[in-house]
Amino acid sequence: MAQYLNPHQKGIVKRYYEGAESRLADTLGQLVSELYLEREPAKLAALWKRAHETLKKAPIDQLRVGRIVAERNTEALAKLLGDVALGWQGAAPKPGATASAPAASAAPQAPAAAPASSPP
Repeated sequence: MAQYLNPHQKGIVKRYYEGAESRLADTLGQLVSELYLEREPAKLAALWKRAHETLKKAPIDQLRVGRIVAERNTEALAKLLGDVALGWQGAAPKPGATASAPAASAAPQAPAAAPASSPP
């Protein structure tokens, strides 16, 4: 028997799935922090297992994920998280999606040097 949702319920479901990437990025951020701080080998193994399970849910290149987890490279995991936070760069393209040019850098420019004044 099919389940029918009223418009209010449909909105709730839609917002839940729209926020999935944000929740995933938050979870990965917490895991990276815990991995940097943890020193006990047993807890590290459990954290890496959680990180691997979480990364399996992300639309990220699984070869890259496997390499990071196999090496237990926390720095590479943090870089991957940075890519995720910047709009899922490095992710497997969604069907029908086209590649777009990267956005221009918003880094501040160094102030121009003042013109040299000639002596009077």
